[in-house]
Amino acid sequence: MLVDGWRRVKMVPIFCKCWGCAVCGPRLGRRWVARLSSQRVDRHIILTCHTSRFENPRHAALAMTAALEKLAKRLRRTGRKFEYACILERHKSGWPHLHLVSKGSYIPQKWLSVQWNTLGIGFVVWVTRVGSSRECARYVAKYLVKSSRRTWEAFPGMRLVRTSRGFFSGGDGEAVKKVEPGSVAFRADARFADLVDYMVLDVGYEMVGQEARGAVVARAPPEGIRRKAKEVWQYKILSVLQDAGAVFRV
Repeated sequence: MLVDGWRRVKMVPIFCKCWGCAVCGPRLGRRWVARLSSQRVDRHIILTCHTSRFENPRHAALAMTAALEKLAKRLRRTGRKFEYACILERHKSGWPHLHLVSKGSYIPQKWLSVQWNTLGIGFVVWVTRVGSSRECARYVAKYLVKSSRRTWEAFPGMRLVRTSRGFFSGGDGEAVKKVEPGSVAFRADARFADLVDYMVLDVGYEMVGQEARGAVVARAPPEGIRRKAKEVWQYKILSVLQDAGAVFRV
């Protein structure tokens, strides 16, 4: 992203956001832990499945996520308030569990067990009350940081975390990405470390500092920058800088 024309440049890393990635998986987990533990939740709920009713664990996981929507509707029809965040986990047995942190009215465990069983999943459910946001953080961290990759590999294509529409009151807390006025945003198809090295070592920008989420800010020297490129993405950067009025050294 170019800031203040071409003289000041901010380079922002783009992450793959994949739970199976050694870098992005733990990062996603920590981010979700912070978001979920920032909410005032009332209880933890664990929903399991009766393995004899399903052909395989993936079939069970798909059925459980579909049944959860029906369970939420049944709860609300009784007049109860129910908002939740759901985490899919591959249990050590190989079969899925759904871990919920929920807000809302009291839910009798026996009623919940009966409803879950009539939806065709099973009757074993656990409900415990949450004591604090710290307790909530420890609970969700176990499944989002430590075992997320195992779950992602066991259930490819399935969402590990899902929330009801009203769980994050007033929005989901995501920051809206905006481009600063007068700047131009573009994507360079290169590793972030290679991009920074190119801008500093080859083009001649000077490092100014590092911002949140790994963004790097660099400043062009007064005498201008160098026109040096070998890769397609490097030529693209020079073209954008030129359109922004860059001064190149002779």
